[in-house]
Amino acid sequence: MLPLLMVSGLGADERLLAPQSQAFANLRVAAWIEPEPRETLAHYAKRLAQANDPGGPCFVGGVSLGGMMALEMIRHLDARACLLISTIHHRRELPRRVRVVAPLAPLLAGAAVHVNARLVRLVLRLRAKRLSPVKRSILEQLAESCPHFCTWAIRALLRWSPEPFPPNVPIVHLHGDCDPILPHRYTHPDVLVPDGGHVLTLTHAEIVNGFLRSAMERLGPREPPSAPTCPRFR
Repeated sequence: MLPLLMVSGLGADERLLAPQSQAFANLRVAAWIEPEPRETLAHYAKRLAQANDPGGPCFVGGVSLGGMMALEMIRHLDARACLLISTIHHRRELPRRVRVVAPLAPLLAGAAVHVNARLVRLVLRLRAKRLSPVKRSILEQLAESCPHFCTWAIRALLRWSPEPFPPNVPIVHLHGDCDPILPHRYTHPDVLVPDGGHVLTLTHAEIVNGFLRSAMERLGPREPPSAPTCPRFR
């Protein structure tokens, strides 16, 4: 099967895709790279694609912010399909409450990231033993994330206005119907997961794995039929 290049979400790393890494030998999770000053999301995604190019045909996908990156990365890779999870296709699909504060992003993003990081570390210190494995994993990833990168990513996302995506690359989108971060009613997913939140890769791993497997089998190259064997006669 072709390589599957996946990008995790904001404040997350390869642990967000641990169940998928265990299920797919062809999966590689792209490691975040350092953003350049005032870099756009599209330009960052181009560099991320270049740093992780498998050198041939591949599937590209991502979760949340990683899905937005994946949409931009397919412009620079030999992508056979783009597989999206819990994400959006344009900043206009952000919740209204987020779009309202977008003009203040340069002032608010840094403060919001640092306050959130302190709250996350406090919760982990006080309630770590009471948290479910999924919640603890998410909070640990947030606590260990780079504030500089998160600040840049929020600002870049709120300014993201992509050009039309390559028409020859199919885009398939899975979303939870109870996602509180990026509600599905603002975007247009192909598949809705009942009672699914934002971190489907961890909470609904089997559904996500089935979605990825089905899309790759349907959209990947088909194996040529084997030549019929002739009977041997003595």
